[in-house]
Amino acid sequence: MGRFNTETKVREVLAYPPAEALTESFAPGITKHPLVGVVKTMTLGQVFSYREVVKTHLKISDGEIDGFIEKLMNL
Repeated sequence: MGRFNTETKVREVLAYPPAEALTESFAPGITKHPLVGVVKTMTLGQVFSYREVVKTHLKISDGEIDGFIEKLMNL
């Protein structure tokens, strides 16, 4: 079992350097995005529920999202 779960707040994820680096490698610049302050208050489960928005905004596939989630949850 990893360090994070669907109830973990995004702020906790981004405060952990390996998770922040993983997030940046997945979506360069995302941790400095102007709206990241709003997202930091959300849980991972809430963020994961916006899959279609993420796919459209980042132009990525379901497989890429699933890979990121798996890596994040296994940190």
